[in-house]
Amino acid sequence: MSQDLNTSLYPYSKPISELLNDFLKDRGPFPFAPSQKGPLVNPFSSENNPSPSHTPHISAALLDKSKRVPKLDFDPARLVVLERVPIYKSDDAVIFLVAWDGQPCVLKVNHLTFDDMDRAEIMRKARETHKENPKELRRVSSSVGPPDRFAQELAVYNRLLQGGVCQTGGPVPQPLGWFEIPDYNDPFWLREEPSDNSSPPNAPSSVDIPTTSKEMMPYNSWLEDFKYEMRPPRALLLEYIPNARTMSPAEMTPEHVRKLFEGLQKIHSAQVTHGDIAPRNILVEGSRVVFVDFESSVIEKGRPKRYAWEIHGLFDLFMA
Repeated sequence: MSQDLNTSLYPYSKPISELLNDFLKDRGPFPFAPSQKGPLVNPFSSENNPSPSHTPHISAALLDKSKRVPKLDFDPARLVVLERVPIYKSDDAVIFLVAWDGQPCVLKVNHLTFDDMDRAEIMRKARETHKENPKELRRVSSSVGPPDRFAQELAVYNRLLQGGVCQTGGPVPQPLGWFEIPDYNDPFWLREEPSDNSSPPNAPSSVDIPTTSKEMMPYNSWLEDFKYEMRPPRALLLEYIPNARTMSPAEMTPEHVRKLFEGLQKIHSAQVTHGDIAPRNILVEGSRVVFVDFESSVIEKGRPKRYAWEIHGLFDLFMA
């Protein structure tokens, strides 16, 4: 995107890059602490906001609405589930390291939670009650949130694609596709299990994928956590980032910090706020910094101050 993100999205007196560079001068190691320059002040605080009434603007013409995350046909012959990723702990989803068509990927499989079911039921009744009143239906939809977390994250990845954010080496993982997985108890799984489970035909050969165990997870055993779902689970297939680690503010270099803020600005440029800025949702791989987990993200249609709030909150991660 070519638009000036500072003037269009943020109300600060200087571009974010300049405010950040001014602050990084002569600073010691992270996390930041008071120095000879005086008390530690977040450079993105309200003192640097000369126009509280500023309204950010993003041109819809900059979004390529033809781009969407493709829906894939689930085929176990194309999928090898290598292991569950243990560092990711959530009641809403399970992350697996997999190979799809022989290429390393990350598979995020979502549960349908009770909260999701409650939202879906509220919206079903609202559509019946307010089918002649679109304005009231939008109000109800806004108040209860998205019908389910998977649908929300998929919609956000669609928007990030449309905004040109999902580029190779960019600030978010590339979404490769999504699919519905047959229910654990579906007759689909009752066919004969492959005899040589240790080396399926689509196992990656030229790509080294580090795993805790060296054998593939047996057939559909990886769906054990989804035995009692109200509907077949759905999954996002995402770019695998080798050697990525969860962000540690104390280990970040100034270049990492600059890329972190550039990445968040790119996400905002697609009218998306992340909604859960925390070290656990930021990965570092070499010089690349990547935001993950968009379940709580919002495609903004208003609330312009949220962009500046996230920039402010991101900097707070580095304050002692």
